[in-house]
Amino acid sequence: MSKGDWPDKVYTEADWNPINREEALKDNFSGYFASKTFAEQAAWDFVKEKNPSFTLTTLCPPMVYGPPEQEVTSLVKLNTSSLDIYDIFNGTSDPRYGIWVWVDVRDLAEAHILAMDAAVAANQRYIISEGNFSPQMFVDYIWKHYPERAAAKGINKHTPGKYYPDAGVHGIDVSKSVKELGIKYTPIEDTLRDTLQRFEELEAEGK
Repeated sequence: MSKGDWPDKVYTEADWNPINREEALKDNFSGYFASKTFAEQAAWDFVKEKNPSFTLTTLCPPMVYGPPEQEVTSLVKLNTSSLDIYDIFNGTSDPRYGIWVWVDVRDLAEAHILAMDAAVAANQRYIISEGNFSPQMFVDYIWKHYPERAAAKGINKHTPGKYYPDAGVHGIDVSKSVKELGIKYTPIEDTLRDTLQRFEELEAEGK
């Protein structure tokens, strides 16, 4: 996160968030990301120092999207990533930018199962991601497939088809997860289709 868009950078499993404790204590946002790094580092340190009878595999996802199948008492109380999409769908917020890579929650769940069954995954870490995305894709999809709703909700079209800054953004190499785990990633269009259909179901239920 500290590197921002970092055009031309391609992240791999060799990369770690360089944040330190002092930086982590600056604000809740930094602390959230730092906690993930520190927890994983502690897990790897434990395996190295204690040499336990079990192996360790870590999965590193970026933004996680997908249809909310958990109990939803109210659409305004959705988890953060689902709310990022619903707020656009409901016309209550513009796209929120921050991270340029993503994964479908169902692919992440499958990756856990695949990692448990694959002997090659022992003591390995994997980036689990479909690749790059932009919140503008959410807007474009809604206007394409829900034009009447988009107009009624006053959803701002912003810049259709303009997904990334002119200077570009970082990329991500997921070849290791594809080769060793055999995972097939869900495209963003399928994730949005299923997610928006789920939102409609929840709205119909009065959520």
